[in-house]
Amino acid sequence: MPDPTYELIQPNVQEARVNGDKVEVRWKCPVSGQEIAQSSATMTADTSAKARMSSTLKRSVVREFFYTLTSIVGRALGGSAGRVARDVAYTAAHQADQRADRSSRYTEASRRQAILTAFRAVEDRFAWDEGRKRFAAKV
Repeated sequence: MPDPTYELIQPNVQEARVNGDKVEVRWKCPVSGQEIAQSSATMTADTSAKARMSSTLKRSVVREFFYTLTSIVGRALGGSAGRVARDVAYTAAHQADQRADRSSRYTEASRRQAILTAFRAVEDRFAWDEGRKRFAAKV
């Protein structure tokens, strides 16, 4: 049996859902299509210079969008209503900025690595099918 790689186990992924830094995977048999198991793993953040620059760019775009929107809404409403609308928009902008920061820490490579790690938790439910060159459910 070969060592699992993302490319070899990808046909077994029925669904991979990212929730924060966690990837939750539903596994299937690629031969029968039947769901076999579920597992999850945590992604490792990408701390490379490229990832940090990408994070900064995404956050800047999100921040500028919300602050421009905040300014327009505040001026349009004016007075107390404008101040309240600005406060609400600033809070939304801050939350969006935090979400953009968290999501940009993880790359496709970190997602794939987490899926591979999650497969290792259910690997004993699959056997290598040499004829089809894939992992199939054990019978």
